[in-house]
Amino acid sequence: MLPDTLLESELFGHKAGAFTDARREKKRRFALANGGTISLDEIGDISPVMQIRLLRVLQERTIEPLGSVEPLKVGVRVVAATNRDLSKLLVQAIAQNDCALQNMREMPHREISYPGPQGGKTSH
Repeated sequence: MLPDTLLESELFGHKAGAFTDARREKKRRFALANGGTISLDEIGDISPVMQIRLLRVLQERTIEPLGSVEPLKVGVRVVAATNRDLSKLLVQAIAQNDCALQNMREMPHREISYPGPQGGKTSH
Protein backbone atom coordinates (compact mmCIF):
# COMPACT_ATOMS: atom_id res chain seq x y z
CA MET A 1 0.00 0.00 0.00
CA LEU A 2 1.29 3.46 -0.93
CA PRO A 3 1.59 6.11 1.77
CA ASP A 4 -1.23 8.68 1.57
CA THR A 5 1.08 11.57 0.68
CA LEU A 6 2.63 9.65 -2.22
CA LEU A 7 -0.78 8.52 -3.48
CA GLU A 8 -2.15 12.05 -3.11
CA SER A 9 0.76 13.45 -5.13
CA GLU A 10 0.30 10.77 -7.79
CA LEU A 11 -3.44 11.40 -8.12
CA PHE A 12 -3.69 15.17 -7.62
CA GLY A 13 -0.20 16.46 -8.49
CA HIS A 14 1.92 18.95 -6.60
CA LYS A 15 3.32 22.45 -6.70
CA ALA A 16 7.02 23.22 -6.79
CA GLY A 17 8.44 23.11 -3.27
CA ALA A 18 5.54 21.10 -1.82
CA PHE A 19 8.04 18.52 -0.53
CA THR A 20 11.72 17.58 -0.88
CA ASP A 21 12.66 17.13 -4.55
CA ALA A 22 9.47 18.82 -5.80
CA ARG A 23 11.45 21.20 -8.00
CA ARG A 24 8.63 21.97 -10.40
CA GLU A 25 4.86 21.80 -10.59
CA LYS A 26 3.56 18.45 -11.77
CA LYS A 27 0.09 17.61 -13.07
CA ARG A 28 -0.91 14.06 -12.27
CA ARG A 29 -3.69 11.57 -12.90
CA PHE A 30 -6.84 13.63 -12.21
CA ALA A 31 -5.60 16.78 -13.96
CA LEU A 32 -4.36 14.75 -16.93
CA ALA A 33 -7.68 12.86 -17.16
CA ASN A 34 -9.72 16.10 -17.08
CA GLY A 35 -12.56 15.68 -19.58
CA GLY A 36 -12.09 11.92 -19.70
CA THR A 37 -12.05 8.80 -17.55
CA ILE A 38 -9.69 7.63 -14.82
CA SER A 39 -9.52 4.02 -13.62
CA LEU A 40 -8.67 3.34 -9.98
CA ASP A 41 -7.81 -0.27 -9.19
CA GLU A 42 -7.87 -1.79 -5.68
CA ILE A 43 -9.78 1.16 -4.25
CA GLY A 44 -10.68 -0.95 -1.20
CA ASP A 45 -7.02 -1.10 -0.17
CA ILE A 46 -6.44 2.63 0.26
CA SER A 47 -6.70 4.24 3.68
CA PRO A 48 -10.02 5.61 4.94
CA VAL A 49 -8.49 9.11 4.93
CA MET A 50 -7.63 8.81 1.24
CA GLN A 51 -11.08 7.38 0.49
CA ILE A 52 -12.59 10.50 2.07
CA ARG A 53 -10.36 12.71 -0.08
CA LEU A 54 -11.47 10.84 -3.20
CA LEU A 55 -15.11 11.15 -2.17
CA ARG A 56 -14.61 14.92 -1.78
CA VAL A 57 -13.15 15.06 -5.31
CA LEU A 58 -16.20 13.23 -6.66
CA GLN A 59 -18.64 15.48 -4.78
CA GLU A 60 -16.99 18.86 -5.36
CA ARG A 61 -15.32 18.11 -8.71
CA THR A 62 -12.14 19.84 -7.57
CA ILE A 63 -8.67 18.72 -6.57
CA GLU A 64 -6.00 20.45 -4.52
CA PRO A 65 -2.50 19.56 -5.63
CA LEU A 66 -0.04 19.19 -2.73
CA GLY A 67 1.29 22.60 -1.77
CA SER A 68 -1.60 24.43 -3.43
CA VAL A 69 -4.06 26.70 -1.68
CA GLU A 70 -6.46 26.99 -4.60
CA PRO A 71 -8.68 24.15 -5.80
CA LEU A 72 -8.53 23.11 -9.44
CA LYS A 73 -11.80 22.17 -11.18
CA VAL A 74 -11.80 18.77 -12.86
CA GLY A 75 -14.40 16.93 -14.89
CA VAL A 76 -13.44 13.28 -14.61
CA ARG A 77 -15.46 10.08 -14.80
CA VAL A 78 -14.08 7.54 -12.29
CA VAL A 79 -14.16 3.78 -12.76
CA ALA A 80 -13.14 2.02 -9.52
CA ALA A 81 -12.44 -1.65 -8.89
CA THR A 82 -11.45 -3.87 -5.99
CA ASN A 83 -11.13 -7.56 -5.28
CA ARG A 84 -12.39 -7.08 -1.71
CA ASP A 85 -15.92 -7.97 -0.63
CA LEU A 86 -17.30 -4.46 -0.10
CA SER A 87 -20.60 -5.73 1.32
CA LYS A 88 -18.71 -7.65 4.00
CA LEU A 89 -16.49 -4.64 4.77
CA LEU A 90 -19.55 -2.42 5.11
CA VAL A 91 -21.22 -4.85 7.53
CA GLN A 92 -17.98 -5.00 9.57
CA ALA A 93 -17.73 -1.20 9.69
CA ILE A 94 -21.34 -0.86 10.81
CA ALA A 95 -20.81 -3.51 13.51
CA GLN A 96 -17.67 -1.72 14.75
CA ASN A 97 -19.52 1.60 14.92
CA ASP A 98 -22.45 0.01 16.76
CA CYS A 99 -20.05 -1.59 19.25
CA ALA A 100 -18.22 1.70 19.83
CA LEU A 101 -21.52 3.55 20.36
CA GLN A 102 -22.71 0.89 22.79
CA ASN A 103 -19.45 1.17 24.76
CA MET A 104 -19.83 4.94 24.93
CA ARG A 105 -23.40 4.60 26.22
CA GLU A 106 -22.27 2.20 28.94
CA MET A 107 -19.46 4.44 30.16
CA PRO A 108 -20.19 6.03 33.55
CA HIS A 109 -20.83 9.74 33.35
CA ARG A 110 -18.56 11.80 35.55
CA GLU A 111 -18.75 15.34 36.70
CA ILE A 112 -15.69 17.32 35.74
CA SER A 113 -14.59 20.35 37.75
CA TYR A 114 -12.23 22.97 36.44
CA PRO A 115 -11.27 26.46 37.61
CA GLY A 116 -13.72 29.08 36.37
CA PRO A 117 -12.75 32.53 35.11
CA GLN A 118 -12.66 34.02 38.64
CA GLY A 119 -10.78 31.08 40.17
CA GLY A 120 -13.98 29.44 41.47
CA LYS A 121 -14.96 25.89 40.56
CA THR A 122 -17.31 25.22 37.67
CA SER A 123 -18.87 21.80 37.01
CA HIS A 124 -20.10 20.20 33.80
